[in-house]
Amino acid sequence: MKAELATPAEIAAIIGGLKAAGRSLGLVEALAREAMAQLSQEAAAELAVVLDDVFEVAPDDATARAHCRRLLSDPQALAAVKAVWPSLPPPLAAIPQATATAPVVDHAPQWLRLIRQHCALVPEDERLLNRCLGMQPPRDALQAAQRYVTTWQQSADAEPREAARDNAGRRAANNELRGGSRHAG
Repeated sequence: MKAELATPAEIAAIIGGLKAAGRSLGLVEALAREAMAQLSQEAAAELAVVLDDVFEVAPDDATARAHCRRLLSDPQALAAVKAVWPSLPPPLAAIPQATATAPVVDHAPQWLRLIRQHCALVPEDERLLNRCLGMQPPRDALQAAQRYVTTWQQSADAEPREAARDNAGRRAANNELRGGSRHAG
């Protein structure tokens, strides 16, 4: 007997619980909703507990969001979570065994991995970063990446509206990267 999928109202209540607990999901919310739509109410609630735990142990919200994004989109990260929550099924589709056991190798340069770890990047951000930093010497690119992360986090932290924090950080960091930021004193 297969459990029925969580309803949109149940998913909204689960996501609402995360928000009420102070978990700033930002753009990860859409991924979480998509994953929960493939789960039973019980499994969706278990997924919410896992996401809550990520926020609990992460040093800041940006890092927590980055880890949540990986969890929701990386089959190996999900497999690790299933070791703790065995009843949690794959959120989007069944994972072929060969894919689940293949090692994950990140060939991205160190500067891009640093930014991904701390910022909720979208594909347009990565294209801009590769265009601006991809041809720089590694040391210069890493320094620019550290400035990018700092600018993102400071701007996101300064934004009073929780839902707008990632976009505020993104806008400031990308403007600085383009050389178009204006310093306000």
